[in-house]
Amino acid sequence: MSREMQHENPFGAAGRAASLPSARGRLQSFLEHFVRETGVPGVALAASVGGARIEASAGTCRAGEAAPLTPQHRFHLGCTAKLLAAAVTLARVDRGEVDLDAPIGEYLPELRGTPHGRAVRVSHLLSHTSGYRGADLFAPQARALTWDGLVAYLRAAPRFFAPGTVFSYEHTESVLLGRILERVAGRPCLAVIRRELMGPLGIEPGRIEDAGNDPHDAGRHAFDAAANGYAPLGPMTAMSELWHPAFSNYTLSPADLATVGEALLGVRSAAGVSAAVRPRLLRPVVRLPPALGGPLRELLPIAFGLGAAAWRGGQHGHNGLTHGQCIGLRLHVEPPVVVAVGVNAVAPHLRDFALGAASAALTGEAASAAEPPPVELELERLQGVYLGPGRAWASAAFGDGRLRVSIRSGAAGPAVTAELADAGEGRGLVLRSPMPQLSLGFFGAPESEEAGLMVGLHAFKRVAPNPRAAAERSVRSK
Repeated sequence: MSREMQHENPFGAAGRAASLPSARGRLQSFLEHFVRETGVPGVALAASVGGARIEASAGTCRAGEAAPLTPQHRFHLGCTAKLLAAAVTLARVDRGEVDLDAPIGEYLPELRGTPHGRAVRVSHLLSHTSGYRGADLFAPQARALTWDGLVAYLRAAPRFFAPGTVFSYEHTESVLLGRILERVAGRPCLAVIRRELMGPLGIEPGRIEDAGNDPHDAGRHAFDAAANGYAPLGPMTAMSELWHPAFSNYTLSPADLATVGEALLGVRSAAGVSAAVRPRLLRPVVRLPPALGGPLRELLPIAFGLGAAAWRGGQHGHNGLTHGQCIGLRLHVEPPVVVAVGVNAVAPHLRDFALGAASAALTGEAASAAEPPPVELELERLQGVYLGPGRAWASAAFGDGRLRVSIRSGAAGPAVTAELADAGEGRGLVLRSPMPQLSLGFFGAPESEEAGLMVGLHAFKRVAPNPRAAAERSVRSK
């Protein structure tokens, strides 16, 4: 992406456009420029300003073909499904059918009497603050999990952090929430979403299983370094029903997702979304530590509520990244603005740029208007061994004024490396890594003096302050 593209405001220096026709034309020009500059096959956008719709798109459904991508083409919801599941759960809370403060064991007898069943509450599932060591979704055994297997995993999973204190994006929390919703509603989570949220809004979702024959399939691509461009991918295989509350098998268009956003903001009536749902969904309940990252990192939120993330500039919503596609929704309360964007390629940093530029233009509040101060940490105190989800772990060693971090997904897996150092001239720390999409943050774990490491959206717990001592103990134990 060129420097011009990075700083371009599609509405010019005036910020928010004076009229919707002007906004539509400028957004269309912006997206066309976006496709030319980035090389992604296509991008589609649907926005709502106080209920008035703006739609624009550029590029094609498949690289090398002529069929244009439109805001009516469907993308896999992916993790954005968590936002919809949270909304219908909070509607049940409003009706007194679900208690946010109840331990999850009250709804899931399989976990009753276990440490997590007693300590983790429904609100912790919604805010991703359960505190238990999560599963590694990339491991084959995690993707093949059954409900009984997940229950067995949770019975043995250690507690990393006190529930309600540390954010860590854990997909199994959404699986648990979906099972609670199913027990309360008497039907699967996706069926509840379709009946209570999508149906009243007139939305008929597609399905991943039908994408190959769907004339409104948006297409999917990944970057091919050898060809220096985006190459088409085949349809994804739907995950087992266990994971549906976390990812779903539904596909929605940006136009559909904008309709959902209108309901969540109250500018469109929906039987399943009351006025009480909105503040619960959007009000931040846990903050994320400041993060340093490379040029291709996903834009991380600064806080998370009971189902929705919060970014600077007053933006709320959720992101989805799936096989060959990424999608995102941004909500701005006042003025009420909704922006939904789909990119038919694995390019979350580009999706975030498009969402941020369009949101800032329509609200007049740029996401960068309140830049955080430079990150300052005592690097020497952050040395140690950290455990993450599944079998992931990291080590951090200090020397020559730098903190060198090595992250692995297993006992002998390849390492992702990074180095934190002072940028000088009062600019705080800088992260250097061969992984341009990497982001790291450190924090003090509540209720203890231990440090925590945030890799992307996943929290790691320090288990040994001195990596050399930990290695020596490991050798002696063999």
